[in-house]
Amino acid sequence: MTATISKVDVVSLDEVSRVQPGRILNVVSVSFPATEATINFYMPGVEAGANIVALQYIDGQWVDVPVVEVRADHVVLGAVKNGKVAFVLK
Repeated sequence: MTATISKVDVVSLDEVSRVQPGRILNVVSVSFPATEATINFYMPGVEAGANIVALQYIDGQWVDVPVVEVRADHVVLGAVKNGKVAFVLK
């Protein structure tokens, strides 16, 4: 299966920060043709084992998305829906 990752047109970084304090690394839009997917995001500069939290904008609110693995330059998520995903370094 292939996931499509694209830039986000509009997102409130303040809203993300209120839900999950930390340094926002990136916000992207993800789309995949399934109900759930494990997706590997390339994130240059991320160190293996870094404390990264992922949030997804679902039904009008930011909710936690399972981070499956964090390794050098990669964050692997268990995505549950299409939509915006924010990565926050704790």
